[in-house]
Amino acid sequence: MNRLSYDFSSPKRFDVVVFQRDDKKSNVKRVIGLPGEEIQIKGGSIFIDGQILEAEGELGHVSLAGLAENPIRLDDDEYFYTDLIGMQVISTEGKKIGPVISIYDNTRHDILNVDYNGKIVGIPYVDAFIKEVDLEAKTIEVELIKGLIDED
Repeated sequence: MNRLSYDFSSPKRFDVVVFQRDDKKSNVKRVIGLPGEEIQIKGGSIFIDGQILEAEGELGHVSLAGLAENPIRLDDDEYFYTDLIGMQVISTEGKKIGPVISIYDNTRHDILNVDYNGKIVGIPYVDAFIKEVDLEAKTIEVELIKGLIDED
């Protein structure tokens, strides 16, 4: 896998992506759904926008549907984890915080784990903190509150 290629384009259908989990282990996944599409897995088959996915070999078959047992569609303000990992986080004042290295799902909302000068800082992915996500510029603008990051 060429990690740099996603600096220049978004993942394509059937690409294999590797991302680091919070426990520092790697997950390997294949991209099936793309932004704006509705994905559902029924009877082991993948449906995209209501149409069965035609794929070679076993690429169109999934043994465990998980959340995709029911149709899933990403809204305009929702992103795949792979879109956000690696993006640079900056404050509303223009201060560079660092890159998103992983995302933690605490069931209520996601938390962006950001490398801030070698320390991991958790920034809640909620409207109070996240002000703008720019996929083109690969930046996430955040509103910082006192104490959120250690200002050594």
